Amino acid sequence: NDLIDELIEDENQYPLLHFFNIITIHLGNPMDAFRAKLRITPNAHKVYPITIFLLQRYDDYTNIQYLYPIVMFTNYLIQKLNYRITRKNASKKTISEILFNDSDKEKTLKLYEYFIQAWYKLNFKEVRLGSQTITFENKYSLEDFAKKTEISKLLLNSSGDDNNSLLLVACLKTIAELQNDIVKHFHEIMNSNTMNKKLQPHVVSLQAVQKKHLFCIDQEFISRKLIDDGSIINYGYGKGKDIIYDYDEIEFMLRDKISCLPLIDTERLHFLNYQFELYAENTSMITDIRRRIEQKQLINKERIELENLIKKNSNDDILHYLGSLDYIFTYLRHFEYKNVSILTIKNFVEQYIDSKICLNDNLLRD
Repeated sequence: NDLIDELIEDENQYPLLHFFNIITIHLGNPMDAFRAKLRITPNAHKVYPITIFLLQRYDDYTNIQYLYPIVMFTNYLIQKLNYRITRKNASKKTISEILFNDSDKEKTLKLYEYFIQAWYKLNFKEVRLGSQTITFENKYSLEDFAKKTEISKLLLNSSGDDNNSLLLVACLKTIAELQNDIVKHFHEIMNSNTMNKKLQPHVVSLQAVQKKHLFCIDQEFISRKLIDDGSIINYGYGKGKDIIYDYDEIEFMLRDKISCLPLIDTERLHFLNYQFELYAENTSMITDIRRRIEQKQLINKERIELENLIKKNSNDDILHYLGSLDYIFTYLRHFEYKNVSILTIKNFVEQYIDSKICLNDNLLRD
């Protein structure tokens, strides 16, 4: 009965009922109401410049929070597959065929899940790479993405005419530039209001970005902030359901968050190199190996035997050997040559390389 009486709003029995209009805030859309009120607030552009700036492209800026899991996964793929997959295989084989059959399947699946959830939450219709505009669309459902998408789509690569990762590169740079827009605008406002030393944001490389570096605010966060700290019921209206917003609280909260954010360097990216495709980085890789590994000149007899072996092999076999050596060199690059009495290719592969699936069988023979 008490519930029915409250719904009737009996003023004599419940004289204070009109003070409890919180349900209006929770059931409505706080963001829409906040925008509408701010739009008619006098001098809002001057008094609350950061809030106004963010609300103008709010839907775009919500994409920034998804940059970290995408970067984390693409970095992992470069580390895992650099020099270890051919361009042909990458363009023909799907994500699930390449990634989900290794010994580190559990780690790969975990990173992939973070990536795919972020990728499908992006609300772009198009992304930009320099002067080029690229349509952003997902051809497959989230569940079918790994089974139907070629792995090349996720391998950052700057070479070749068939650059399948163009959409991914454009997406990463577009998201990073959205944050750069916010950070630059914030510092322009702050520096225009002071005669002291100008504030300069620090810079973080795109592929080194961490979650703490990103502007991670969405509608749920703002709505919760409005309900908890940024609004009160206008009691002066008696039975009115008007809400008074604390614009200063929201403005200062946004400034505080942005003041700690870096600019993101989108120019210098570390790309994956396909197997058998020798680029400038191979020179530095071999130099790194020479610093770590003891080298001995072949005696004449061994040199002659090696030359004869090369002459007997077909071009395809030689290419396979070179690809296998590329693969082994990625391990040797970081190998500490200490307390190893005899280091041949065969015993190095057996002791230090877990996955041998793409190696030439002859390398493992005595």
